[in-house]
Amino acid sequence: MIFSNNFTFTKRQIGWLLVIGDVLGALGLLALNVIRHKPVSDIGPAQQLVFALFAVGLLIGLSLIPLGDAPA
Repeated sequence: MIFSNNFTFTKRQIGWLLVIGDVLGALGLLALNVIRHKPVSDIGPAQQLVFALFAVGLLIGLSLIPLGDAPA
């Protein structure tokens, strides 16, 4: 139970949170281009940096998932 005094996140849970957060963030960033009526190929340097950070977070999340239910 998440509201228990003894609750700790596992490495698998943190990995999935990172994966889901990074994928949603990247999709949201692409959605901003659609909302602004810009082509997807018109991605600036700041957006490229954010995509690189999302990719790093995604790799970290994917590396945490196989570690299982060990406390983080």
